[in-house]
Amino acid sequence: MNGLLIRYKISGGRLEYLLKWLHDKNVEIRDVKVDESAIFLTIEQKDSKKLFAISSNMCYNIKKIGYKGKYAPIKILSEKIGLAIGGLLFIIGAVISDNSIKDVVYLADAAEFKSEIEREIAGEITSGFFRVFENDYSAVAERIAKSSEEIAFISVKKSGKRLIVEAHRAKEEPQVKAIKKDKIVSTVNGTVGRITVLGGTARVGVGDEVKKGDVIIDGGYTHGDKSGETYALGEAEIICEYEYEYEGVGEDAAIISRAKALALTEVQGEIKSMLAEVKNEGERKIWGVKVLYSVWIYE
Repeated sequence: MNGLLIRYKISGGRLEYLLKWLHDKNVEIRDVKVDESAIFLTIEQKDSKKLFAISSNMCYNIKKIGYKGKYAPIKILSEKIGLAIGGLLFIIGAVISDNSIKDVVYLADAAEFKSEIEREIAGEITSGFFRVFENDYSAVAERIAKSSEEIAFISVKKSGKRLIVEAHRAKEEPQVKAIKKDKIVSTVNGTVGRITVLGGTARVGVGDEVKKGDVIIDGGYTHGDKSGETYALGEAEIICEYEYEYEGVGEDAAIISRAKALALTEVQGEIKSMLAEVKNEGERKIWGVKVLYSVWIYE
């Protein structure tokens, strides 16, 4: 249906790679919003298959949260009507057919969450068999995912009289740490935004420019007339700047949205702000994008 836009909420690890692949597949991304655990974006209905195809082998939870565009009211109305009719037909089908599930198969890390999984589907147990009355198994998967923060991906499917549950444990992101304990050094070029010293002495202050390899905190200290060495303990926030150019055609808002989304695939840190300005007018505009982001360095 041309003119129909779908808004999704996508959560999981390494979301920047998903945005890059969507960009490489020429999927027009609109209204990108990023929070601590998810990305919200809007794409055309015709690109939805690309989104799910790209993410089919990746650990993402994708949830449709709304529609936009001139045909959005028609789509919402048709879904409500279809849901009512579908529910009635499903009830009739459940009565006249055997939908019992006699076994649950656990794949990948699912067995580690067996108690959480069985607890969420306990209401579907009938006479020693699992009976799933939900037509949308993604709803079952969503309930299981919410039961534990350690689950990064969950999939629930029915195959014959078996329920196939695949789960993957969330992997802890590696933290940037200094290797030597007698000093903490910067791993990037930038400006010191914040610094906290728990042991040793700060060698830079807020607002100072630092380069990769510069000492931020060392283990030396002075107390009265005495001086000595201790472990360097503390943390510092380094504000970094990243600039690049983006060339595209179409509406300005869509181009800016894609250009900013591309920044998420390039920087390794928490984005503070993004600014996009036209550098060259023409059939294909060239946008200059400046990104400020922060990197925490600590020991």
